[in-house]
Amino acid sequence: MNIRPIDWTYGQVYGLRLRIIGNNPEVIIDWGNGHAKTLYRNEIEEFHIYPKDDYLQYEVKVTVISGDIDFIDPCGGECCIEGVDFNGAPSVKEISVENCRNIILNNPNLEKLTVRIYCGSNIDLSKCPNLRHLYFDGGVNMKELNLSGCHNLGWLEVDGSWENPEFSKIVIANDAPLKYVRLSSVNLSKGSLEYIKSIIDRNNGEIYNE
Repeated sequence: MNIRPIDWTYGQVYGLRLRIIGNNPEVIIDWGNGHAKTLYRNEIEEFHIYPKDDYLQYEVKVTVISGDIDFIDPCGGECCIEGVDFNGAPSVKEISVENCRNIILNNPNLEKLTVRIYCGSNIDLSKCPNLRHLYFDGGVNMKELNLSGCHNLGWLEVDGSWENPEFSKIVIANDAPLKYVRLSSVNLSKGSLEYIKSIIDRNNGEIYNE
């Protein structure tokens, strides 16, 4: 997993939360500025202090020596993240990412995703067929959210932006067992909204359009 935190808003702290499954876990966190730490526990919550300089960038790497990553949360509460690459964590079941410009996913076991795209564009979820629960904050550059490959999706929450009237389409797999949808500040086209409602009605679910 690679992370590049940028655009510090205040303070100097960057954080990372992990849940590792398996016996005798061993994880190495390389903070990208000459400091690394090896940890031997299943629940990890670590924070690191960087110089507060908007011109400096760091690549944070997490290497799992023993065990599998079940949950990842690069909780960079005092910075924005330029990019996160989860290609190296195929076992992960839950991911939470906030203030991220770009996210790369190739996680067939992923079931729950919380993501807030910061000034980003579209997100590719085609390689997450087992996704069941999605909370998505689309930012100001989104136009379409394509969930056609998420055949197990049952829960969907989408927060758009009043600054982005072009975000007007959400594509849902016809066979998705979707039962709960909440839309906020998303100006979906009439056809897209009617199609989502038809899936919800078929599954005896609920939809809220705020």
